Amino acid sequence: MISPITETATSQGALPPMSRPMGARSFSNAPSAAPSARYHFVNVPTPGEHYSPATGSDVITVIHELTRAHANQNLPSSIIVAKGTTDGYPPYPTGTLLEANLPLTLPSKPKRLADAALARLLLARPFSASLYANLPAILPHPFKGTLFLHNAPAAIPMLRKKLPHAQIVLYAHNQLFNTYSPREIRHILAHADTVICVSNFIAKDLAARAQTSSPKIKTVL
Repeated sequence: MISPITETATSQGALPPMSRPMGARSFSNAPSAAPSARYHFVNVPTPGEHYSPATGSDVITVIHELTRAHANQNLPSSIIVAKGTTDGYPPYPTGTLLEANLPLTLPSKPKRLADAALARLLLARPFSASLYANLPAILPHPFKGTLFLHNAPAAIPMLRKKLPHAQIVLYAHNQLFNTYSPREIRHILAHADTVICVSNFIAKDLAARAQTSSPKIKTVL
């Protein structure tokens, strides 16, 4: 059973398909009927992930299923990964795979600790957010599609400023907010259009940590 996430992701109005950015490597094509499709989904996995069945990654499996379901409706989807992650990892055949100048690894422990401290004052985690700073460069301007950020809450406020017309969705596969204050979580919720949680446990934990209930928090079962 799936919660109303399909409606959430596709009921925001017409979203034009995205053209291939100049200089980006494409490994498969979006559906041929893309001009008739009004919605474009862009999935961004965690740094260093490979869009390949060879990895066995739960996150990548979810991205592939989202992409496959969207393609079955003859709608376009793109997956953005860091350059070099396709080497030796044959990609899934579904969706348009693009390589971008994104980091391959998460911030170091000292940087993550600095982020947590800075967030108490600034409501921002500059080291974690910087992993996704180059994303807007690979998207058309203005981008009006739906951007799925997998396990990347710190990037949402920054990307909201850079992509004001996009539908920004946080896809929470794990408990992501152990070091986040309620104030910071509410700040992230304010800048996201939807937060998809993979279980009721994660959704309830998020609401409890935010100390508020939000209609933006959805669960996929």
